[in-house]
Amino acid sequence: MNLVTSNAKISTAPDGNNWGGCFAENGLYILLEVSGDDRLKAPARGKEVLDFILTEYTNITQHNPETTHKILQGLHDKSHIKSVIIAILDGDRLYMGGKGSVGVIMKRNGKIGKILEGEDTSVGQVQANDQLLFSSGAFDEKIKDKVLENLLSLENIDSAAELVVPYFLDQDTGKGIAALLLQVKTSEHTKEVSNSLTYLKGSREKISEFFVQGKRKFRDLFRDRFERPEETKSKKTLLTVSVILIILLTMSIFFNLNHEGERKRNDKLTETLNYVSHQYDEAINLIDLNPVRARMLLSDSKLSLSPLLKEFPKNSNEYKKVEEWLNKILAQEITAYKIFRLTAVPLFFDLNLTKPGAGGTKLAVYKETKVILDTASQSVYSLSTDTKQSSVIAGSETVKDAKTIALHGQTAYVLNSEGIVGIDLSDNSSKVVVKRDDNWGEIISLVSFGGNLYLLDKSKHTIWKYIATDFGFSAKVRYLNPDVRVDFSEATNLAIDGSVWVLTSNSVKKFTKGLEDQFVFKDFSDTLTSLSVFSTSDIDKGVYILDKILSRIVIFSKDGDYQSQYQWSELKNADDIIASEEEKKIFVLIGSKIYAIEIK
Repeated sequence: MNLVTSNAKISTAPDGNNWGGCFAENGLYILLEVSGDDRLKAPARGKEVLDFILTEYTNITQHNPETTHKILQGLHDKSHIKSVIIAILDGDRLYMGGKGSVGVIMKRNGKIGKILEGEDTSVGQVQANDQLLFSSGAFDEKIKDKVLENLLSLENIDSAAELVVPYFLDQDTGKGIAALLLQVKTSEHTKEVSNSLTYLKGSREKISEFFVQGKRKFRDLFRDRFERPEETKSKKTLLTVSVILIILLTMSIFFNLNHEGERKRNDKLTETLNYVSHQYDEAINLIDLNPVRARMLLSDSKLSLSPLLKEFPKNSNEYKKVEEWLNKILAQEITAYKIFRLTAVPLFFDLNLTKPGAGGTKLAVYKETKVILDTASQSVYSLSTDTKQSSVIAGSETVKDAKTIALHGQTAYVLNSEGIVGIDLSDNSSKVVVKRDDNWGEIISLVSFGGNLYLLDKSKHTIWKYIATDFGFSAKVRYLNPDVRVDFSEATNLAIDGSVWVLTSNSVKKFTKGLEDQFVFKDFSDTLTSLSVFSTSDIDKGVYILDKILSRIVIFSKDGDYQSQYQWSELKNADDIIASEEEKKIFVLIGSKIYAIEIK
């Protein structure tokens, strides 16, 4: 049976000086922790190192104990790397190497042991039901032995992060730490294994035996030369004939072996190309209808073709044919992953037209109406994206020290030191609708949905809900059920579509009717970090996440399936985004400018 792995990536929030992340795809596993400085922040430096490792790995055609050593040598002069583990799984062979304070722990048949430690390399055979933990010294210092044992005993490794989160709440020492948990399983799909190596091995044994016998005969001949000089001439003739026969026989055996091996390699190439061609055609037809399936087909085709590069010389026609197919698949993967690289995005509206010197920090939306909070000028602006009409609806007396804004119907809401203030868009009047509560902790986000108000309280690890009534709003209630325990210390934003969505620095949490729903990113191997802005609503099908570090907006379905991404260099400067699938636009707020990315 073929071995397959599932993985759980664990990483804490980064800052400018510390970043940690993991990569796990197509048999390559990386754990990386780096430091940053004023010249280059840690997240950008982490991406730089990952890109280097992936490039080096792509250029290597053979996997052996020297492979990881060679890649690690290329990292020798990169002093900002705190910890790195590189592992390559080839069949059931696992090649590993480390740099810095790192370790790999394996659990097999109930026994736990360390199989890699520090700056070393290791190679071994993995088996079904093995569990491996790649970790750094910083991770190990935080985790207790009992937690480590529980991690390596998980049947469903998706819950790994929940086990370790409580140990990384320290804001000063818990930044940029990573770990990778691997689970080895058997696959139902088993590919036919060629027996050509076995055949070659047996043939070489026969050749070796033949040479040994020949050597004995030569030794006997030379011994006889001194014992019976009169037969020297005939022995020389016999020796010459024997040598010629040995050479001819050896050449014949190798010719037959090479011919047989070449025939099998060509048969394998033909069979694989037929299989890949079928998958490729199916993927092309599915790119628009079912991109997830198309990406799976293209990835599987790549995995089927890549090993063939080792079978043929680089200058051979067969090698070039495999390379051509790999390049074709790579080109279609970019289309299948729907990566839109934008060089320019049209300006939709300039807030300076509403008020000279204006600048935005937060957006809120209700249908075609958008409101913009300007914390610097202590103002709120309204904008109709249908007519592009805009006006100032509140000034410093209302806004004061507000940091967040919401909108429902004809009422905008800001949260300031007095509480929640409602602003009527029809006449610009305002009043306090919910007085400040001494029991509030650190409120970082305000959302209005269905007329009700929701507050994300980061320090109290809860969501407060105020229900709309005929007489204003009710007293606060907790949205989360009493038995739900969550950690919002890394929470950054809130959105509601019927379910409640909470963005953290590197993930998204989903809650429905007060209970947590499982939500994980699928079909997506990158690591998202330093997240602070996202958008979704009850009329949108996607969850739109701004990744300022890599200047992109990544879109997932509400089931967690990767959909597409938009890359634009100016997104690193974005203050907020609002997606509107009805208007087919992603509105991007950058200072006083609002840009509109067309949704494709």
